[in-house]
Amino acid sequence: MKSDEDIKKLFNLLETHIADDLEGQDIDFKEWVEKSINDNVNKAVEMAVGMANGGGGSVVFGIRDNVKGREKAIQGIPRGIDEKLIQKAVYDRTDPHITAIFDWIKVTEGYGRILVMTVFPGMPPYTETNGKATIRKGKDCVPFTGSMRTEMFSAIGISDFTANVVQASWKECFSAVAMERVRTMMSQEHAPDTLVRMSDEDLLRSIGALKDGKLTIGGLLIVGNNDAIAKYVPNNRWDFRRMISSTDYSLKDGYNAVIPVALYEIERYMNSENEITTIEVGFLHPEFALYPKIALREALLNAFVHRDYRIPGSVMLKHYKDRLILTNPGNFIGGISPDNILHHPPSARNSHLADLLDRLKLVNRSNLGVPRIYKSLLIEGKEPPQYR
Repeated sequence: MKSDEDIKKLFNLLETHIADDLEGQDIDFKEWVEKSINDNVNKAVEMAVGMANGGGGSVVFGIRDNVKGREKAIQGIPRGIDEKLIQKAVYDRTDPHITAIFDWIKVTEGYGRILVMTVFPGMPPYTETNGKATIRKGKDCVPFTGSMRTEMFSAIGISDFTANVVQASWKECFSAVAMERVRTMMSQEHAPDTLVRMSDEDLLRSIGALKDGKLTIGGLLIVGNNDAIAKYVPNNRWDFRRMISSTDYSLKDGYNAVIPVALYEIERYMNSENEITTIEVGFLHPEFALYPKIALREALLNAFVHRDYRIPGSVMLKHYKDRLILTNPGNFIGGISPDNILHHPPSARNSHLADLLDRLKLVNRSNLGVPRIYKSLLIEGKEPPQYR
């Protein structure tokens, strides 16, 4: 994946090369068609599909082909073009939906700005909603045939969106508030003191959230700031509803936040209404919450770790008087079903994110999360959870 700085360096090479010479598997240059915005939108959709199927990459709009010299080659993008409308078109016209990232790069030539579309690798195959599909092969996006799709499935299996690297300095994406929540949770879970006391950078590097000075998407979901989360993981969101009936609620909250902050906010709402019962047993007076905190924490972490971040939706907790309903986007994977979830070997959609949380001692990769939920409920004489 090319960063903005990488692309700016390529602009300098336009003095002695045409744009086609600089293209590769993860970079393409396209001229902006000034007479028709629809032509540009159609090209963006086509290129997004090709790049997504080919492992991700960047498409730079506003560069003329077969022309040498920066001043002649850099055409730029006219004023009045709304990149959000193009982003929406790419999303609406792809299946599964592709959430491409659009950035502006300022230049001195042409219209003074260049539009860059970045497409992250996901879980192909992707097509346009009309069924058309291409795949990036070297410098070209070629028709994505049935035999190619079969070959892809056997070669790569399922990829992990959370292992992708964010093309920005980690400090630009970092939230000190989120990191403080992480350290608090680590202390509560009795993580080694040497790990808790590491500097921010050393801690992130030691668990694998930093690669070459940049956060992975998984790392961003743990310690990212609101702007970076909104830009790079726009589908991430939590929601809480205190339900009066199946259609009405008395309290509503939710927004795009990193996992530790989302956990804190949801648990804060639950703690205010999680009825405590005291049982007198001789000199002992143990207290039992209506919903055991261990079960609630494990269920919420599972929902965030295993949701599909490529599709819109939220981790939603609905609190009724007599039950909790927790939902998240995405289906069961790896042969797991509601019937075998308690005993099936673990299968994570977001293995990198799960690994990071495991190294922070916030989750356990040994398939203990679901058994902990069952045990904490059953040991107090409560009904086991229902998975659907």
